[in-house]
Amino acid sequence: MLEAKMRDFRHSDYDSYASIHNAFDPTHPLFLERARYEDSCFGRTRYRMKRYVAESDRGEMVGVGGFEHLFFSYHPHRFALSVEVHPTWQRRGIGGLLYERLESELRSAGAEAAWAIVESTHSESVAFVRKRGFAEKRRFLESTLDLTSFDPAKFEPRAKELESKGIVFASLAEEMSRDPTSGRKLYELENSADRDVPNIVKPKPMSYHDYNIIILKSPVMLWEGSFVAKKDYLYVGSSSVIKSGLKDTIEQGFTAVRPGFRRRGLAQAVKLMVAKHARSHGVKSILTHNDSRNEAILTVNEKLGFVRRSERIEFEKVLQD
Repeated sequence: MLEAKMRDFRHSDYDSYASIHNAFDPTHPLFLERARYEDSCFGRTRYRMKRYVAESDRGEMVGVGGFEHLFFSYHPHRFALSVEVHPTWQRRGIGGLLYERLESELRSAGAEAAWAIVESTHSESVAFVRKRGFAEKRRFLESTLDLTSFDPAKFEPRAKELESKGIVFASLAEEMSRDPTSGRKLYELENSADRDVPNIVKPKPMSYHDYNIIILKSPVMLWEGSFVAKKDYLYVGSSSVIKSGLKDTIEQGFTAVRPGFRRRGLAQAVKLMVAKHARSHGVKSILTHNDSRNEAILTVNEKLGFVRRSERIEFEKVLQD
């Protein structure tokens, strides 16, 4: 076993953190702009995070581990836990040392449970968490829409039908430029829809204060490519997009439809607006992640042409009875 030194993560560690993460999981490179901003939200909101690094005896950063509240699966006593060790330094006990530090701190703080999200194809990572008492709770599906072959024409009739019934589609950038209450209206819409999205816990709703910091002020949100559906002045549907950090690719965020306006094709229509705008601006692919139990949105995605690319497993370990 290597004698690794543990220390707190520093702001100057981000580039080394990205190198470790990208070597550990090259199919999902760390998008530093997003990572830096979201880290800055901890401490300014109700969400908490702690991160450590492992260094070799030469001072080389060889591993990273941390725990944090999840923004959209918030429970005050449950945290997501992650451990990443550079492949050239694996099988030397570094991951185990990081994990032991993290679990000890969580137990001391009275945490009820820890979650670990692992690529289903990373057999060693799956074995690592299972060995430490984690059990599978749910799966996330990652899918992509190829905009180079996407044909919006066959989806236009439904959108036109909605417009004939008084639904108006607009980009959120337009809405924000002319309506100072648009951010709060989007927050209220997403909260109304989020209650019905499958989750690992029944999350406590995000406050508008935190939503404003984490979402509305985020530099990675692409409001000009995000769309809302309105009925008079009421927001009844929306779909947001985010910078992905990948070439010619954007990430689809939350697609929300207000209860009472469902089963009318609104989710498909707002996602259509997103896809059309993205394609017209040279984007070649849209990436999205969904709970495998969210049959409604998975059906919409399949109709639009999203193809499943990979799968992640969320594990849970109970820390306090």
